[in-house]
Amino acid sequence: VFTKDFGFLTDRGAGKVPPRVRLVYELIERPQDMLLPKDRIKDLLFPDDVLPDMIDRKTLQENLEILSHPEGVALVLSDRLLFETASARLGPGADAILTQIGFLLMLSEAPVVVSGHSDNVGGASDFNFALSGDRAFAVLGFLLAKELDPIRFSVAGYGPNQPMYDNETEEGRARNRRVEILLKTHPRLGSYS
Repeated sequence: VFTKDFGFLTDRGAGKVPPRVRLVYELIERPQDMLLPKDRIKDLLFPDDVLPDMIDRKTLQENLEILSHPEGVALVLSDRLLFETASARLGPGADAILTQIGFLLMLSEAPVVVSGHSDNVGGASDFNFALSGDRAFAVLGFLLAKELDPIRFSVAGYGPNQPMYDNETEEGRARNRRVEILLKTHPRLGSYS
């Protein structure tokens, strides 16, 4: 039980959230103060007993990134963890992955941005923008079903416009097909959210 004021940390969902997820929140609360222990966060947030059978530790490591961001921490999930191919339908392992992220979000009242991204195959087509937006909305819908406050969330579909990796390689394209969940524990001064 916390007695200190932790800014955006609340006791909301206190009975539901596993203690290991509370530790993850403590680790990500001040990303600018330290190098994020990314592997430790992944292990705490997704222990073997919560990983679905179709997602092993190696697949998780290769398809989940935890990045420091000026406004907080971004969880970057490739489409392989969440979706059926070329679809916005959540795949069979997505529930387990997103449930753990939902626990983390229960500990905070910070704003959250859910954004979808595609690779550049097909260019800036309506399909790529629609798919990236639909995927972001699918993740948002799952999280809101966990009784999280909808006022905290914003959503965007960027299509191929914000690649993180080289779209000239298959691996780069695969990693660009992603959903990012940005927990804004440190909103920029002067911003509206």
